[in-house]
Amino acid sequence: MSRIIGFLENNDKEKNKFDFSGDAPWEQVLNLKKNLTDKLVIDRLEIKIGGKDVELPLGKMKNGVVVIENLESGWLEKGLIKHLSKLVDFLQFDSGEIKHWTIIETPKTKAKKAFDPTVELEKSGAIKKYSLPGIYFWAPKGAKLLNGVTNMLKGFFDRLGFEETIFPKTIPFDMWIKSGYVKGVGHEIHFLSVPKTKQAYEKIKNHILLFGEVPSKELQEVLSIPNSGYVHSQEPPLYWFFENQALDKELPIKWYDYSGPCMRHESEPKGIERLREFHKLEAGWIDEKDRTLEIKNQVMNSLKNFYDDLKLEYRIKWSESAYLAYKDGLEKGQKLIGITDFEALLPKTNEWLEVGTVLIYGSSYVKNFNITHKQGKKMYSGCVSIGLDRTVAAIIAQHGLDLPAALKKFI
Repeated sequence: MSRIIGFLENNDKEKNKFDFSGDAPWEQVLNLKKNLTDKLVIDRLEIKIGGKDVELPLGKMKNGVVVIENLESGWLEKGLIKHLSKLVDFLQFDSGEIKHWTIIETPKTKAKKAFDPTVELEKSGAIKKYSLPGIYFWAPKGAKLLNGVTNMLKGFFDRLGFEETIFPKTIPFDMWIKSGYVKGVGHEIHFLSVPKTKQAYEKIKNHILLFGEVPSKELQEVLSIPNSGYVHSQEPPLYWFFENQALDKELPIKWYDYSGPCMRHESEPKGIERLREFHKLEAGWIDEKDRTLEIKNQVMNSLKNFYDDLKLEYRIKWSESAYLAYKDGLEKGQKLIGITDFEALLPKTNEWLEVGTVLIYGSSYVKNFNITHKQGKKMYSGCVSIGLDRTVAAIIAQHGLDLPAALKKFI
């Protein structure tokens, strides 16, 4: 529920007050303003969104209500109400939705042993904690293990007809915005900045040479404003590749990438289970709606076979994406659009670790990147993301260094 209070002022300085409440009162204000030359002033704007505290460009919301007073003239004409309505729309449908998980498949295999994966790998010389938090050096023994898991997993996707690609790892802001990642994980992005000029950096370089340290404050002054970030999730460039294209015979698009590490500013990194620099195999697909859902089912079955071959105790959870479903005109509970998580047990701590995620985005991505069908058919897209480091962590947590026979073939 939101409320907008203000007035229209005509040329004779007469004020006609208005007070609109409802789910989208700005639409009533916009209708009021149509074809009128009167000056519109908004005295007070109140927005209530599900008890969630959010930072807004014009004020801070506490206890689910934001109050913005004495908005400047022209606020409506600048389109801020329109943008604010999008924010409210997103928050109303997305607030806290991922908390509503349903266990859809319980473990078929029980872990017989319990190990701390990071300790076991460090003792064996496979990894070493790096000088920055949340990052590990994978020595030859560890690299063979990580690459073995990767190659084993690649086989499943190759058999499903996915094609290997190499996605760029630098994501410009406009791609972050279109993909929607800034809404949920923007605070975890490693933003990229470079010196404004080579000459500007000379002073910093000389300071380092002279004192053997980086002058942090001075460095900030010579760095340009970031216009991109390091990859958090590999898939946005896939949609950029097909942006503004009409597809038909090219479908289905089924591409995957595992070519380099991703970066996420994990607030509390923990061993190799929760890293800031990590490795993923990520596959995306674009196709007609029904076939997209068929591909999801094929991917789900392949992931089950993969984790079964690794003799892991794992479970599968489901959460509907209320926001994406709403945007596609679906009723809640249809379970066409949402997130499916594969979680492996860490028996030493009795915690569940997310190792893989399968998502159906509906038409959200293809609409945002203007990817259409030549015959006007409805297009959907999906993605699967498998944490390679986390899968290694789950294997070692349940098996120690006595690796499953299916994995030994790839090492």
